[in-house]
Amino acid sequence: EWNNFARTFDAAKLVWSVIPGKTTMTAFVSSVVTIRGTTSGDSWKFDRSSTDDLFSGVAISHKLSADDTLETYAFWRDKKDNSPIYTAATVAIPAPARSAAAYDIGQDIYTLGARFVRAPKPGHIDAEFEGAWQGGHVNRQTTTFTGPYGGSAAELDQNAWALHSSIGFTPEGGPGKMRLDFEYNVASGDSHRTDNRNGSF
Repeated sequence: EWNNFARTFDAAKLVWSVIPGKTTMTAFVSSVVTIRGTTSGDSWKFDRSSTDDLFSGVAISHKLSADDTLETYAFWRDKKDNSPIYTAATVAIPAPARSAAAYDIGQDIYTLGARFVRAPKPGHIDAEFEGAWQGGHVNRQTTTFTGPYGGSAAELDQNAWALHSSIGFTPEGGPGKMRLDFEYNVASGDSHRTDNRNGSF
């Protein structure tokens, strides 16, 4: 249930310089590599990716000026089920559901977002703003109908958002490349576990 293996993907990526030096589009599709024991006991499967768990997207980066960049993106995660499922002996999950606690829930989620970046420059104010919204649906963490993680519907409608902002200033001739920074982040969160909707980004 715990290991040192980093998450790895088999992926294909296409980068297109739409306007050389100014606008670039990147498209990709990937599948997470899973680590599974075989039923025959001969070996472990370390290098098998699966079409049951795909992550893909398109991102466009546009240089507004020498210092300013605007990025827009659309991402899609399609995971067919809640596997792998591990036992959960903790009290955070109701006892009837501990044998079916999902490590990574099944989901069909798309994320739409945009990001503006003004690069740090001595004597100037820099900034970074990003906003993203998610729709689609996700599976429940467990198959139980009781407890705070249970419910009547197997799937939840996804409706979540997140915002990021950062403003900084780099004094000219400051010691050690000093930069002053203010950052604020906020996301929707899910306040009702029983309304068949998921607001967690």
